[in-house]
This record gives sequence, structure tokens and C-alpha cells, in this order.
Amino acid sequence: MWFILSLVALLFWSGSDFFSKAGTDKKDPFSHWKIVSAVGFFMGIDASYQWLIRGESFTMQDMLVYLPVSFFYILAMILGYIGLRYAFLTLTTPICNCSGAAGIIFMVVFGVTSYDLTKKNDFLQVLAIVLMFLGIILLSVFEDEEEKKAKLIDKRNSFKSLIDKKSAMIGIFLSIMYCMIDGIGTFLDTTVLDEMGTESLMYKAVFKISPWYADNVIAVEYNEASANIAYEYTFLILGIIAAIYVFGIKKNKYDKKFDSFKLFGGICETVGQLAYIYALGTDGKEAAAAAIISGYCVLSIVWARIFLKEKVALKQYLSILIIIVGIVILGFFDA
Repeated sequence: MWFILSLVALLFWSGSDFFSKAGTDKKDPFSHWKIVSAVGFFMGIDASYQWLIRGESFTMQDMLVYLPVSFFYILAMILGYIGLRYAFLTLTTPICNCSGAAGIIFMVVFGVTSYDLTKKNDFLQVLAIVLMFLGIILLSVFEDEEEKKAKLIDKRNSFKSLIDKKSAMIGIFLSIMYCMIDGIGTFLDTTVLDEMGTESLMYKAVFKISPWYADNVIAVEYNEASANIAYEYTFLILGIIAAIYVFGIKKNKYDKKFDSFKLFGGICETVGQLAYIYALGTDGKEAAAAAIISGYCVLSIVWARIFLKEKVALKQYLSILIIIVGIVILGFFDA
């Protein structure tokens, strides 16, 4: 069952990428808030199903406990959605998928985890992180070169559709910001879900700010199902606020050409999230499931190439390949 769930997460998360990009109107300044509304709506449905029908444990206090984690996860997604207005999905999705590596770096810095390079698994994880960030640097450099070429060629050049009077480097920068902020969310997620001793650096740091949070959250193991419901309800609240702002206050109208895709993107994001949780919850299969799911950005690139007709330079594809190799290695050995 874990294998099927992994494939479901792979398919639907790549679908979320594709539909979110297809539903992004470069001329609509509220496009990202509409995606947030769509994702929040369907996540709210799933959270209600998990809590009220499946009987998963959840209280309103869970939302407050998990709020710091939800904040960074959701902020990262908003930046990612904004980035879709400026750059090809082919360029943004592999960068965003490096957030796991960023999370590990934060864990090492704060003493939550450590690596021994004499051990094979640890060495390969560090190698994977190096490959991912090397790929990001190369991708950024090559994109800058391609934009400079585009400005020297006729206006009908294919890269004009990519930059669209605004540099695709903005999209890449926002994707890097997604990577780092989502990495902070991953780091905080670990500190909340896993029990940490009172002698740990994380416990001591949090204790100085909030002794209650340190003793009741950091020092105890937190239920993953409750955390997921809290995250989805937080997203629902933001989605409602975004919808009121866009459609109520700003009087922005529903656009069938673009906004229908956003609804499909919301469905895919929610289904992918659910499948991901249960796939990684299978004892003994976490590594294999993580490796499969981590490759969803490859499928996102395939959809972008086939249906969105995105084209990038060969050297950019090589940079993307370096990132993907790092993602898959890390997904397998870090789970």
C-alpha cells in the first residue's frame, strides 16, 4: 500500500505544481491569493474529514501549538505561488524541492542532528545537499546568462515569454526564499513532533522565550495527525481571509480561463499531502517512499514541457538534473 500511496503523492503533487502554474495569470496581481483560497478550501474539507469522520485527535489548542510551523510552511507556499508569475515551472520547482536540505542545515546549526562523514549514509546525505545547492547556483547563473542573450536578440525571441518585461530571476529568488523558509518550517516541525530532552539546545532556546511551550511541546512527542489537521485548518482560515480580500474588498472577478485550474491545484495539493503522510507512516518503508515522492518535481517538469510548452537551455536542464539527483539521494537516505 505504501508504494501506491507514494505514487499518488508523486502524481498529485506534480499536478498541484502544474495546475497552479497553468492557473497563474501574469497580469493578475491577486493570482497567488486565489491559489491560497483554493488550497485552503480543500484542506479545510480534508481536516474536517480527518477530525469529524475518521476520529483523529484534535483540539483548538493544537492550532496554537503548531502555529509557528504552519506560519513558515504557508508563507513559503505563498512566495512560491508569487514566483510562478515570473518564471517557468521548469526552473522554480526543482529549487523549491531543495527545502528538505535547507531544513537539515538548520537542524545541524541548532544541534538537533549531526553528521559523521565516515559513515556512508551521512556522507551521501551531505553530498546530496552539496549537489542541490550547487545546482541552484548554476541554475541562477545560467538563467542570468540566458536573459542577457534574450535582450540582445529580436523581441520575438522565445525567452521574451519567460521574462515578460520582468526578470525570471525574481521567480528564482522567490523559489530560493521558498526553499529557505520551508526549510525553517521543516526544522520547526521536527522540534515540535519529536520529543527533545531538556538538555537540548532547542529546548533551552525555546525555554527562554516560553517555558510553557518548551515543557509542553518541545519536551514531549506531538501527534502527527493532530499537527496535520492544525496545519490544514490554519490554511483554511487564511484561504477565507484571502477570498474575502480578493473577491469582496477588491471586487476581483472569477476568471474561468485561469481560476478553474487553481481549484484543481487545490485538490491535488490536498490529496498529495494526505498520501504523503500515510506513505511515510509505513514502518520500514519510509526511505523508499521518500525517494519516490521526492521525484515529483521531475514529473512537474514533464507536464510543463508537454502542456505548457516551456523550453529552457540545455545547460539549465543539466543544472536541474544535478538538483534532482541530490533530492532523490537525500529523500532515500534521510527518511
